[in-house]
Amino acid sequence: MKICLIGDSLTNLVLAKNLLSRKIKIELLYKEIKKNNNTSRTLGISRENIDYLNNNICDLKNLGWGIKKIKVFKENDKKNEILNFGSYNKELFSTISYNKLFNKLNSLLLKE
Repeated sequence: MKICLIGDSLTNLVLAKNLLSRKIKIELLYKEIKKNNNTSRTLGISRENIDYLNNNICDLKNLGWGIKKIKVFKENDKKNEILNFGSYNKELFSTISYNKLFNKLNSLLLKE
């Protein structure tokens, strides 16, 4: 069986890596477009998804920053929190540079 994936989105790159690890042949079709590597775009990824990616796709250590506590304030009242959740002992999610994650996944796929 061979599966064709169209586009080089992060979703397709993760799916392609997952399928390859299951010994399923893939073909990844996309139009090469010059991407802006100077962007500061980041992604928030839940702890469960980080664990999945680390265990099944690629090692994401040193790519992101863990977030253990989140506080939300009203725009006009910076003293009183409207939401406060999380624990200092457990990461809720991580923020990861979009470009770093994309480039890591892309380079892993090129090797395979």
